[in-house]
Amino acid sequence: FILEEAHVLATGTAIARKDDAEGMRTAWRALEASQVFLPVANAWKYGGTAELPQQRLGTVRFVCISDTHGQHEALTGKLPKGDVLLHAGDFSMCGELQEVKTFGSWLEAQPFDLKVVIPGNHDLTFDSAYEAHEDPNIAEKARTTLAATGGQQVVLLEDDEVTYRGLRIYGSAWQPAFGSWAFNLPRGHQLAERWRAVPEGIDILLVHGPPLGRGDRCHPGEGRVGCADLLVEIQDRIKPFFCVSGHVHEDPSASFDGVTHYLNATSSNEDYSCE
Repeated sequence: FILEEAHVLATGTAIARKDDAEGMRTAWRALEASQVFLPVANAWKYGGTAELPQQRLGTVRFVCISDTHGQHEALTGKLPKGDVLLHAGDFSMCGELQEVKTFGSWLEAQPFDLKVVIPGNHDLTFDSAYEAHEDPNIAEKARTTLAATGGQQVVLLEDDEVTYRGLRIYGSAWQPAFGSWAFNLPRGHQLAERWRAVPEGIDILLVHGPPLGRGDRCHPGEGRVGCADLLVEIQDRIKPFFCVSGHVHEDPSASFDGVTHYLNATSSNEDYSCE
């Protein structure tokens, strides 16, 4: 949709309306030559023997995690110091209220000024439109549970934003349709409209599924699964300092196009082991 309007692909070109490998290869071939990959300047991977540079006076340090899938305790005591904790979704396996409660209690104990969370496709109870819900009020119960256990520093973003020390953080859980999970939208007009709704002037964009070509590579031979419309919207209009995502466990990574840093902050490997 946005690719057609940007004249990256001709109108009528068949591209990745579904999560098929050939469609994604077509989209990536159309965009790859236009992509800039520069050395990452303002993001660091923490862990093992790696040390972070000293935080400069007057700056804000964001600590980014994602896809903890109920194993958040594995990160206790391992997170670096920072001002804001960002979680890019999939904090549970299926969003059961007990999972939400334990995650909220863990969040409450983390020493950050602000803790910003979006749901992911595994956090089923937060998607009020998910067809398998038997309780029509389950989404509100899930939000209430997270708020009650997480404390006042926790902000859940669902197509909304919060400001911290002048920096605008916008969060959205939508992603290209993936199995029978939550927050699925078909590639094309419906998903593109969600990205059109992201305001200009956003500094940090927090999404669950990554943009195409930026932390979206699956197992060898399976290709990329990121959203092409999200990538074009980021680069042509939103232009945030950072885009933080997760979802693809096989590709924790960072890249920089000269304007935006793209971080796949997944904390789990392909075996759902939180590291």
